[in-house]
Amino acid sequence: MNRLSNGASTPSHLPDTGFFSSDDLAKLYLEVAATIMLVIGRDGCVRMVNQRGCLELGYPEQEIIGKNWFDHFLPSELIEPFRHSFAEVMSGRIKDYEYVENEVLTGHGERKLVAWHNALIYDQQGHVEATLSSGINITEKRKNEHALQEVNAQLVEKEIILETILESTLVGYWDWDLLENRGF
Repeated sequence: MNRLSNGASTPSHLPDTGFFSSDDLAKLYLEVAATIMLVIGRDGCVRMVNQRGCLELGYPEQEIIGKNWFDHFLPSELIEPFRHSFAEVMSGRIKDYEYVENEVLTGHGERKLVAWHNALIYDQQGHVEATLSSGINITEKRKNEHALQEVNAQLVEKEIILETILESTLVGYWDWDLLENRGF
């Protein structure tokens, strides 16, 4: 039985449902997940990836498993900082590892921004064995957020221009209550 950093246990086997073996059921859970599921060992190599991870990364599973995560799937400017942070997490010196956003490189050379939720996997002696990460591609979401911020900034700018024009032309506008024959 392994222990996750959140205190939950992961049984070495799941109950037999009669339809699937426990291993098949565990694999099925991973494959139906709408997120990237990834296990990275102490050595920085990928130990497990689900189909969603393969799809997002643009590689078949056999081209991901066993590869060093930092060398093969991160942009060059992130390799050393993330390798250092990973070593610090593995040694227990960094405790704030549960949520991280970073870019990954796909097999097509594309950059994708992924939001990761991470947990540590401990062996039976209580030593950190690997990380378990669940990731969501937030590239389009972030682009849309930036586009919305730009549109809002343009609206504020146009409002300032309109106010300046109204003030400089001495043209005004009134809100008038026609029923009461008075201004608001």
